[in-house]
Amino acid sequence: MNEGWYRLWEVVVGVVGVRAGVVPILSKAFGEGKPSWLAFSNYLDTPWCYVVAAGVIVVAFAVLAVLDERRKKAPPMKDS
Repeated sequence: MNEGWYRLWEVVVGVVGVRAGVVPILSKAFGEGKPSWLAFSNYLDTPWCYVVAAGVIVVAFAVLAVLDERRKKAPPMKDS
């Protein structure tokens, strides 16, 4: 897998981390707190929505760290 694939996966994991982690926390803390189509954890009750959202953020950061390290070791992309 070359550097381009690692960058693509970094973007995908980052979007999932924001959508399923940050958005529910902000929605519950500063919004109406109603379930939203933006994130599945908004449908959980109050203490669990924060736990799941924080877990998603931690997992996303861990995956991003692994992807970044592997990207640094990947062969560079060739110019066409």
